[in-house]
Amino acid sequence: MFQKCTFIFLLFTVLWNYSTAQYTHPSNIRISLLTVDPGNRFYSVFGHSAIRVKIDSSIHSIFGHNFTRIDSSNHDMVYNFGMFSYNKPDFYYDFINGKMIFHMTREPYDEFISEHKRDNRGVREYVVATDSAQAMFIFNYLENNRKNENRYFQYNFFHDNCATRIRDLMLQTFYGMTLPESKETLTYRDMFYLYLKNYPWVRFGIDIAFGLPLDHKTDIYEQMFLPDNMNDIFAKALFHRHPVVKETINIFVSKPHGVQQSATITPTVVCCFILALAIFFFYVKKRIESF
Repeated sequence: MFQKCTFIFLLFTVLWNYSTAQYTHPSNIRISLLTVDPGNRFYSVFGHSAIRVKIDSSIHSIFGHNFTRIDSSNHDMVYNFGMFSYNKPDFYYDFINGKMIFHMTREPYDEFISEHKRDNRGVREYVVATDSAQAMFIFNYLENNRKNENRYFQYNFFHDNCATRIRDLMLQTFYGMTLPESKETLTYRDMFYLYLKNYPWVRFGIDIAFGLPLDHKTDIYEQMFLPDNMNDIFAKALFHRHPVVKETINIFVSKPHGVQQSATITPTVVCCFILALAIFFFYVKKRIESF
């Protein structure tokens, strides 16, 4: 009798868990790319990219056939490959030289947007035209990379950052995607300088740190290491002659910034001063030797 009651209790528990579990069909999963405008700190001056996964509707069912069990907290989440600790010693040196360890996190969409609103950084959303299989592939990839054993990676300024990780996932999901042709041949230096007009010392530091590789002429794939470039290129890309991005939404438009003054003491000014000082001492030395 006891065994029979135990069996009935366990069976009831299993059925209850299934009946109250939340399932969603993959067609209800909406995938979006998020682009955040450049910030004022050095590590944010090139902008940021993330992926939004939104479950538009859910189905409660005792049977999970063709449905995916989704935790209710996952209904509108942002997957972010750009997390790191900026309080560590030698942060800027490690950041430039690709010695930083980054990790992926998942956070509620509302919190992600609120954070960037506080910083007055605009956010744009690119809704991706996925079918059910593609949506599930992206969702499973993100959840797998969120596991503790997979979430950490060594950051590389050009080849492994928040944008390139999303770029490679998209190209894998839409295998055979047709990218637009690049209208001009840009070097890494060309692209950097567009963001660093008001940061002469950062520009000088990057020139010193990277040197000649900055003059490498990039193709369309390489240009997608920058968040703005990546999403703009995907917005023009085609898959089986259909747009990869079906809608672009301005989630938050930043308020106008005051005119930011460039630094008065720039590397050029300092170098000219040192040169003038060297010429002056050379002249004085020659005058002394002439007596």
